[in-house]
Order: sequence, then structure tokens, then C-alpha cells
Amino acid sequence: MSSNRVERKKTIVAATATIIVFAITILCFGVRLSLNDDVMIGDVLSGYYSGEPSAMTVYMRVPLGVILTIFYRIVPVVPWFMVFQCACFVIGFYLVLRRALALCDYNRKNVILLITTLVLIFSGLYIGSLIMLQYTVTAAMVGTVGIFLMLTTDTKLRDRASERPETEKEKHSRNKNEEVLTYEQIGRLLGAGLLLLLCDQIRPQVFEMVLPFFCICGVMMFFERWLLVQRTGTKQSKKELMYLVEVSMVFLVTYLTLLGADRGSYVGDELEYYEKYNAARTDLYDYAGVWENEEAVEYYKKIGVDETEQAVLKNYAIAIDDTAGVQTFEAMARYSFNNKEIFSKDSIKNAVWILVHRMWLFDGGDGSAGDSIYGWIFTLFWLGTVFFMILNRDTISLVFLFPVGAGFVSMYLWLILHGRYPERVVISLYLIGAVTVLGILYRSRFRADMYNALIAKRTDEERRKIKLPTPDKSIVLKVMIIVVVVMLSAASVISIKTAHEEKNKLDAINSDCKELYDYMNANPLDVFITDVYCCVDSSISPPTNLVSTGGWMTRTPNQRIRLENLGIMGLDHLFTSGKDFCYVCREGKGMSPEILSDYLVSRYDWNKEFILDECISTDYGNFMIYKTAEK
Repeated sequence: MSSNRVERKKTIVAATATIIVFAITILCFGVRLSLNDDVMIGDVLSGYYSGEPSAMTVYMRVPLGVILTIFYRIVPVVPWFMVFQCACFVIGFYLVLRRALALCDYNRKNVILLITTLVLIFSGLYIGSLIMLQYTVTAAMVGTVGIFLMLTTDTKLRDRASERPETEKEKHSRNKNEEVLTYEQIGRLLGAGLLLLLCDQIRPQVFEMVLPFFCICGVMMFFERWLLVQRTGTKQSKKELMYLVEVSMVFLVTYLTLLGADRGSYVGDELEYYEKYNAARTDLYDYAGVWENEEAVEYYKKIGVDETEQAVLKNYAIAIDDTAGVQTFEAMARYSFNNKEIFSKDSIKNAVWILVHRMWLFDGGDGSAGDSIYGWIFTLFWLGTVFFMILNRDTISLVFLFPVGAGFVSMYLWLILHGRYPERVVISLYLIGAVTVLGILYRSRFRADMYNALIAKRTDEERRKIKLPTPDKSIVLKVMIIVVVVMLSAASVISIKTAHEEKNKLDAINSDCKELYDYMNANPLDVFITDVYCCVDSSISPPTNLVSTGGWMTRTPNQRIRLENLGIMGLDHLFTSGKDFCYVCREGKGMSPEILSDYLVSRYDWNKEFILDECISTDYGNFMIYKTAEK
């Protein structure tokens, strides 16, 4: 069979398998946005939130937002943010499968094994995140595919996995300068860099998780090249090392350019203030918390936050409190941080306890099994690889494996200490770590080929004295693969079952919240002020006459425009103008109308009261709709 035909068959197999896997998943389960954060980002990009497509989505980079808004302007009826995330999963799956097929001999056994393994990984880790899209997991998936492509790019000799026939010009060039990177290899490195840049554009905080592992891999690849230069001293090997430097510089310059474009977009009094405001809000509500003990109440009073305002801020109703700004949030957070002692002996001990239980003891602390199935997969994979490298005396791989393991545990502990370890973040961390270990395992085999090339001209006696890694013949590797595949199979069953249950639960919540939203849509001239926790678990776009009392869109230009579209200069203007509005909350959840009324009376001398107008009963809770009336 000709090389051209083999390459075409690999591409067809990879594309067909990808289409089948995603078609079955989407047809059986469907796709929806999982979190209200994703819904809000999509609404801002599409223009539904403020009436005009906007790239200022706060948590995504602006350059990517600009591209997506262009699509919304061209074909506004298509949910491009959802389509984009689905495309990331499809393309990532295809790239990994196509590259895996290129790295092995093409036969039926290898094709079946690779497709089965990749489907298990996908269903075990990501099927739930495709059914219910979360941009955090999407960013992690894109970043790990980038690391995979980078580590599986052979930076020595021709890439034997590529069977594309050479042109006469390429043959002449190879014969003249055999050790220089091929255009295909450079293109793959640039493609890997592009995916890593896309990870940063989707979710910068996830890119910060990827970055330590990316740096470990980069240092390892440079060390390999440096070692080759030391062993051979040829101009060709030095030139190849310079090619890696040049590719790295292109990545760095592109990253800094995109970062500069993003930062430059926030220049201006309103946006610069919002960044500080959002950072202070995040510290208070995501990390520190609003305390309710007597000492905290007295401290808040000293910094100018009376008990009425405290009740409002405790319920995260920051949008209605125009006096609570950066300094207030920072002062309140400072009290919590000073009393919490995040890095105290007890807190670290507790974090270690949580880590051990979640990773290995099947006890998430809340009655769940935690993420132990993934913890055991990663642990066994890492330990098996370490043992395998020891057997093969691969010191280089061992040197880089230990910081990967230490980095994984350290990052997990950091997340626990800061209280930021939801499933979507933890699964992302597991995959990043596992892909890095897999890449180091591959580099070990690649170095064996590289050293074989170096000693090719030596005598048989000299070659026998050199111990080289032979991963394809190691019983340790085979046992490790079998164990991991078995555990991935178990993880797949758990993941699919969990995803199905969560899908049904989310659909039920969306159906209940839609009843409330239908009521609002039926009264388009009314302004509905809603408690933050009213439909916090819903993943459908709220009506345009709904204004939340909190959330990360507070104080953004988009929120200001949304209010202006409703004829409101600001919520303080609404409260002092005497204009009627509705207040909506879920019974027994969040801020009661009494708390809101007390605050409005004390702050704005409000002379109205709330009268219950409607109660919508659902399984999600009773939605209480109050209208304002003269006392």
C-alpha cells in the first residue's frame, strides 16, 4: 500500500470515528450550557444582554470575544458560543486520534485499540462537559491537546510517523541537512502553540494551570536538544536547537501581543475601575466570604457598613448598593483573610485531609465519592511510569516526572486552601497532569530512537554497553496500560450515568425557571429586580427586563447599557425616582423583600412597600413576585 494511501486512510478513519462519537453523544443527550456564567457570556457576545454584541465578557480574552461577535453579527440566530465550544471538543478529539494513528504502525489492531482508548478517556472525563458545556473544561481540553501535540513532535531526524512521500526538493534538502526540523514538525509545534494560546483566550485562569506543566515539557525538550548538541557538536543539531528557540519566540511574542490587545481593551475610567471592583468582589465573595459573627458585625460597622447594609451584602446584592465599592470589599475581605489564616498549620492539615479523601478514599466529604476514580488513574499512571523509567535507567524522564507529580499535588492543595476545587476545575487538572506524564513517556521512546541514531556508527560491542529505554517491550508498561484502561472503563460508566442524571436535573430546573421567565416576558413593560439566587442554577437566558441584584456583570458597561435600555440611569435612580418595579425571589432562599425594603428605606427614604402579587409554585421552589405600592 502506498504511503499516500495510508495517510488518506488514517485521516478518513480519524474523521469518521470523530463524527460517529460526537453524533451519538449529541443525538442521545443533546448539548446545553451548564452554568449561568456560560449563559451570561453567550448573552453578552450575542448582544442579547445589552442589545449589541460585545467582546467584553470579563472572563474570556477580548480578542477571542471580538472574533465570536463577528459571527453573531453575520448570523445572529446561531448560538456561536455554544457552537465554538462544541467545535473545540470535536477538533481536539480528531487531532489527538489522528496524531495517535500517525505514531503507530497502521493496522486494524492498533486502530481499534487507539479509538477505544480515546473514547474511554473522552467518556470518562469529558462526556458530561460536552453534554453540559462549561468554558472552563473547554479551555483545559484545548490546552491539553496543545501539550500532547507539542510533546509528540519528534525534534530529531524525520518524523517516522509521517508517511507522506517526499518531493525531490525535500529529499535533496534532507540529504544535505539531515538533522534540521522538517516543515511538518515546525508546523505541528506552531499548531500546538496556537492551541495553548486559544486555551488562554477561553479561560486565562485555566491557562495558568496549564502553564507550569507546559514549562516542564518545554524545558525537557530544550534539554534533549542541548544534549544532542553536546553529543554531536554538529552544525545541524545546533541549527535545530535554534529552530526550537525561534518557534518559542514566535509563541511568546504572539502571546504578549494578544495579552496587550486584551489589556488595552480595558483602558478607560469605567473599565479600569471595573477591573479593580471585580478583583475586590472576587476576593470577598469567592475567597474570603462575608462573616456573620459579632466581631465581624462590629468590624464592618467601624468601616462604615451598618447592619442594614450588611444584610444586603451578605446576600450578594451588590448591584443595589452603590456605596459599596473597592475599598469596602477590600476591607471586608481583609478581616476574613486575617481571621481565616489560609496557610496556617491547621488549614494545611485540613487541606491535606481533603486531598487524601477526595483522591484515594472515595469520600468527597459530602456523601459523594469525590474524584477518587480519577485520582487512582492518575496515581497509578504516574507511579507506573516512574517504575518503568527506573527499570530502563531513564534518568532524564525521572528528573521531569517528579516535578509533574509535585506540581499536580501542590496545585490541588492550593485550590483546596482557596476553596476553589469544583469538579470542572479538578477534572481539568487531572487531564493536564495525565497528558504531561503521557508526553514524558513518549519522549522516553523518542530519546531511545535518538540515541540509537547517535551510536549507529559504533561497533556492536560499544552499542551493547549502552542501556536504552524500550517501552514497547516492557511488561510494566503493558500492566500499567491494562489497569488504567480498566479504571477508565469504570470512570466512563460513572461519568455517563452522572451526566445523564445532571442533564435531567438541569432540564427540570430550566423548565421551572422558564415558567417565571414566561411571566416576565408576558409583562414586558415591568422591570423585574431579582435576587441573585432566584434562578442561579438555570442555564437559559433570562428576559431582557430582568435585572439581577448581583453577579460578576455588576458595574460593567454592559449592565449600564442594559439598564439604560430599560429607561433606568442606575438602580439608585430607580429607587429614588418613585418608579414602580417588581421584586422576585425564591421563597426561603436569598434576600427577602423585608431586607430589601429596610435597606431602601434607610438609604433612599423609600416611601413604598412590597405587596405579594403572584406565587409560581415549582419543584425548584416557589417564586414570589412582589410589586411596589404606596404605603
